[in-house]
Amino acid sequence: MSGVETPFDNAGEADNPKLRMSLSANWQLGSVQANWGSRYISGTVTDNDLADPQEDVGSFYHIPSLWLHDASLSYDTPMGLRLTAGVRNVFNTGPRDHPLTERGSSAYDDVVGRLFFFGAKIRFGGN
Repeated sequence: MSGVETPFDNAGEADNPKLRMSLSANWQLGSVQANWGSRYISGTVTDNDLADPQEDVGSFYHIPSLWLHDASLSYDTPMGLRLTAGVRNVFNTGPRDHPLTERGSSAYDDVVGRLFFFGAKIRFGGN
């Protein structure tokens, strides 16, 4: 190890946003549980190394930030059955309007759109 740090100059580019954040809130009352989750991806750029971004890629240089929200509701029945229903991407946000992200960056953008789900889980035996 030389002790010299090598700067990471790809931070803030399309595949390496500088800020990714997730928040969640959970609420429970008896056998009912509710969850709200949010995911944030900061705005990025096409390439940090372009000498003249306006000339090289024009308006496609900046990729906007993105907020996604998810919600679910669960109920635990007395028979050991948990029923869950929810929505991913509640506001049907995205994908971001940019050639590098439109229908392609499944790592950050929600390429499916709003998704409803339902599930059931049963517990057999003890606690």
